[in-house]
Amino acid sequence: EHQVNLAVSLNPWFTEENVYNMLNSWADALKAEKIEQWLKKYENIDQSTNYKIGVVMAGNIPMVGFHDLLCVFASGHNFIGKLSSDDKILIPAIIKIMEKVDADIKNCIEFTTDKLMLLSQQEAIIPLVILNIILENIQTLFAKTEME
Repeated sequence: EHQVNLAVSLNPWFTEENVYNMLNSWADALKAEKIEQWLKKYENIDQSTNYKIGVVMAGNIPMVGFHDLLCVFASGHNFIGKLSSDDKILIPAIIKIMEKVDADIKNCIEFTTDKLMLLSQQEAIIPLVILNIILENIQTLFAKTEME
């Protein structure tokens, strides 16, 4: 509750109601059977290479960048997120809860306030808009593959 109040106080566009709606929506989406169903669509993705993926996160809706984080994490890559100054409370709070369940998560998910920079060929920086375009293209590709 403290984190919700803090998030609402930092962003005048967030209301307690819409933050709780988003939390309830994610609680429903993160049920084991729904995660298994979602990931089943991508079971043929090669996870042999582990990249550090930097994502510049939006903050116009509570936890809007959480989906991007989950996509990077579920693909087997390490996530480095530059949180929006308008939504910098909720996602890290959720990750702290996840770390209590699986301590290894802290080795895969990182947040920074610094400018994201490529440090090697093993890294990529994906602004939110580009990530959404990539996800849409992947979904379209899978939909076409399933139809064939």
